[in-house]
Amino acid sequence: MAQASIAQPPERWIPRQQLATSAIAEPGRAHLIIGPHQAGKSTLAWSWLRRLERPLYLNLEEPSLRGWCRSPVAFLADLRGLGQLDAIFFEEAQWLEEAGLFIKGVVDQRLGIPIIVTGSSSFHLMARTRESLAGRASRHLLLPFSLAELVPPGGAPGPTVQQVQREAAIERLLGTGGYPQAWTDPQPERVLAELVQAFVLRDASDLFRVDRLDAYQAVLQLAARQVGNLLKVSELASAVGVAAATVARYLSLMEEVHVLKLVPSFAGGARREVTSARKVFFVDNGLRNTVLGRAGPVGALAADRGALVENLVYSELLKGLPWTWTVRYWRSLSGAEVDFVVAPPGGILGVEVKAGALQRPRLSRSSRSFIQAYSPPWFWVVSQTLAHREILEGTLVEWVPLHALPERIARYRAEAGPGGVG
Repeated sequence: MAQASIAQPPERWIPRQQLATSAIAEPGRAHLIIGPHQAGKSTLAWSWLRRLERPLYLNLEEPSLRGWCRSPVAFLADLRGLGQLDAIFFEEAQWLEEAGLFIKGVVDQRLGIPIIVTGSSSFHLMARTRESLAGRASRHLLLPFSLAELVPPGGAPGPTVQQVQREAAIERLLGTGGYPQAWTDPQPERVLAELVQAFVLRDASDLFRVDRLDAYQAVLQLAARQVGNLLKVSELASAVGVAAATVARYLSLMEEVHVLKLVPSFAGGARREVTSARKVFFVDNGLRNTVLGRAGPVGALAADRGALVENLVYSELLKGLPWTWTVRYWRSLSGAEVDFVVAPPGGILGVEVKAGALQRPRLSRSSRSFIQAYSPPWFWVVSQTLAHREILEGTLVEWVPLHALPERIARYRAEAGPGGVG
């Protein structure tokens, strides 16, 4: 049967540091590796499966295999003829009808081996089943390369060299993003264009059954132009010529396949605050730039640098913090605004982003308003190079250079934890 075989590892694969492979080795559970197309989900699975002698691999893009996987009982009965297996790997499970229910049925048979599932959309893995996978599955989110993966802490021969390497990586992340294939391919613009086409045409048309692909693509382009801004669904609907409910559905689907995120507001009640409007950010700068026809060296995007840096900081927070922690923004009705707010049980963090180089430590009036209202334990000002710290009204205020952001996120995660599995 096509694409069902005792698996052999691919000859080329790029190791990922974002998730320890030991996290997917526990037997008797399903391990859902969710993330955008081409982020390295299969690579992560293979980095563990390659150690085994008899893992079974099923690519569920193949229609005949999807037919085979309609019934867990029938599927497992057929497996008896294959002998003892070390693991089962279901790839691209978003194409499987009732995926969550099927996976639950397989897990409930207590095979005693790990069951690994990859997919670009958690909707088809989780939301279509009437029964919960709680206690039966672990969820792992894998996103494109982070700055810490590209230039690991302590990997360079000294902090000065690491800073130079980080700054070069930042410039490339701003323009072409962190998708593994785009990072390693000599023609990243071509790779990104293919990814956008796969998302717009394939997922929207085949997976989500979107009729108006022109409207879907128009909404995506408008969202890309509004990175870091409040998103008004009614205005998008008017511009595109479809109902507001249709635009809301399109945006939800774009979130589902990890292309963009609609960031909610932080409203703690200490000020009159914006509570319902959401901001839009893209998971990857390169994909966002490609949607607008601008992918390439960041020098050509100088006029857009503020939005690119803010989006990159959001992406680094998303990758570096536990997936259970929500990144928000804060805005008062009087116009005071803080770019990002994280509020885990261990304490609030506020983040202000400055695209340029700061000459001296200075807090904006908005940042001071937030600190006075909420007394957060931590507040960061992320800029190009400035490093400084001071205590303001009980808050540790730190000016964090962008190249040092990965280490500061890691320390904050430890300081404010415990959190979920990232």
